[in-house]
Amino acid sequence: MNIERERKGKILVEDVRSQIHSMDIAEEHTDGVTILTELGTKPRVLRPTDLLKRMNSELRTVRVLRKEQLTLQGNHRIEPLSIELHPAAPAEVLA
Repeated sequence: MNIERERKGKILVEDVRSQIHSMDIAEEHTDGVTILTELGTKPRVLRPTDLLKRMNSELRTVRVLRKEQLTLQGNHRIEPLSIELHPAAPAEVLA
């Protein structure tokens, strides 16, 4: 699956199949579908809008939401931006 992109003023044609880790129809609506994808970032980021445009130029995105951003540490996928929620420390009031 080749996608044409502009990079540093030059048009590149790249095969992005290896960047599509998964793609599923998560929900069906009367006016479209919700597609859940896991896309790669190497050698360059594959944007959901570029993928849909390549699949069918008539498809359009209504909303794109990133749920996670994973990185590899060895063979383990981790969420580098995740936070653990802890109760806030009591506030000290100074007069």
